[in-house]
Amino acid sequence: FPGHDHSQHEYPRAQSHTQAPPSAPPEVVEEVLIKIAGAIVNLIDKNYSVELASGDLYIVRLSQGNNVVAVLARVADEIQWPLAKDEAAVKLDDSHYFFSLRFPNENYSSDSSDEEDDKREKRVDGENILNYGLTIASKGQERLLLEFDQILGSYSCFSVQKVSENAKELLGGNAAKDTSPMDMKLGGEKKEIM
Repeated sequence: FPGHDHSQHEYPRAQSHTQAPPSAPPEVVEEVLIKIAGAIVNLIDKNYSVELASGDLYIVRLSQGNNVVAVLARVADEIQWPLAKDEAAVKLDDSHYFFSLRFPNENYSSDSSDEEDDKREKRVDGENILNYGLTIASKGQERLLLEFDQILGSYSCFSVQKVSENAKELLGGNAAKDTSPMDMKLGGEKKEIM
């Protein structure tokens, strides 16, 4: 068909659709599940214990949309660690808790077939556990501690262990149980004993 423009029929124009830009993921929201005053957290090694922070203990839940991303224990905005169903959280008595946190071995290699490497990895894996001790000035906070135990039961591998009288003395006896958060803020002998 001479003189007839076929380009419109043979090559239809692509229709331009205005697409909405991809939506951003939902914002992460931090929700405080519980706040407990008068907490001290220590990093515990088999040879010694080092105080890392003291102040208010917060358990916070991070959510994105309807999904829980993480649950964290935080003391005084100085230190935090995740709570997880595969990590131990142990209640030793009314005022003392113990947490273990595993972290990956930097030198881990799943390609290792050498028996010696396997033995070394197991030994190194054992060294890749952080242990935290948490002491709470529990006087007057018994209801909060019961709620704290329920939260730990929901978000960690929580258990309650009965400690011997000798172990109680090592933990400071009843000092933390007989200390209120206000006593701890005032410092002095009661905080030192805890």
